[in-house]
Amino acid sequence: MIFLFIAVLIGLLIVFLAFIASYLKDNIVVIVFQIAGSFAPPILGVYLLGFFAPRVNSRVRKIT
Repeated sequence: MIFLFIAVLIGLLIVFLAFIASYLKDNIVVIVFQIAGSFAPPILGVYLLGFFAPRVNSRVRKIT
């Protein structure tokens, strides 16, 4: 029963977003690229920090 509710909710959300997208001035592809572009640089930064910084992978020592 819960899966049916989730499926109906997601379906209504998609229909609502399609309705809203018809009133936007920009192309939907441009909007998707803008959203993805705002999330990609921080994720890349964390990945590169873990890849190139040896201190991130090392164990923490207790300083007394």
